[in-house]
Amino acid sequence: MTIFEQYRVHCWECSGSGRCGLCRGTGILSAALQTVYNTKACVKCSNGSGVCITCGGHGTFHPTRTPVARRHAPDAGFELCAECRGDRYCRDCMGTAIAIEGKTCDGCEHGVCSSCFGAGQTRVEARGPDPAKQLTIRFGSEFAPDAPWGLELLSIASDGTVRYENRDHGRCRTVFGVVPQAKSQHLMDLLAASSFPAVPKHRFPPGASIVQLDLRFGDASQTAEFDQYFAEGLPGLGELVAECDALAAAIRKSDAAALCQWEFREVPGNSGTEARVESPR
Repeated sequence: MTIFEQYRVHCWECSGSGRCGLCRGTGILSAALQTVYNTKACVKCSNGSGVCITCGGHGTFHPTRTPVARRHAPDAGFELCAECRGDRYCRDCMGTAIAIEGKTCDGCEHGVCSSCFGAGQTRVEARGPDPAKQLTIRFGSEFAPDAPWGLELLSIASDGTVRYENRDHGRCRTVFGVVPQAKSQHLMDLLAASSFPAVPKHRFPPGASIVQLDLRFGDASQTAEFDQYFAEGLPGLGELVAECDALAAAIRKSDAAALCQWEFREVPGNSGTEARVESPR
């Protein structure tokens, strides 16, 4: 028995229950769904059997193994696996052990996460301080007629340094300040808990509020671009964007009450407003 076979990987479709997710294993659709599909028998599972069609009812992608649920919290001295975030299965093949081309996945064995070997967690190792990080988020557009505040750039470093820049039709206002490191670290934690820099594919409708998010750490950098309202439903990322938007608005409006909640302190001597270029042709 290999080390991979000591662990159990649950089916991502049924979460290990082995039951069809549409009819919840009954083989019969609910009254509401019967109206939608105009039939009583479940249209997803095979002949209304109530069995999950992804794993064949085994609850796992390897029939000789029993499923184990997703790990939601690590044990003492451990942290959730950075690769699978507690799901235990390989993200490349979604636990199927089969790659997109139909070949056996070469990044795992039996669909088990190769970073934590299916445990869903890894031991916390002693390590030095993280390299300095700087998060920069960009809202709006300087010359767009539907951008009421123009372009807003908010940069927050891991040491609490804040730089806000507002560009609106040729004028540029810059504000420098600081927040407690606990506040900036909270934003970094939200980012770490999200899927960034990977963002689910989605359409950008006409007039979409496009947000660009950049992260610099050491000599490396990561970036992502997405619709602001689409991000609201994404774990970690939605809360991060909302909090950065609120801080940017507080600085823009000089909202003393909101800035007090952030414990924001402006650094005098660097802030100001200046004229910039004219609107492009």
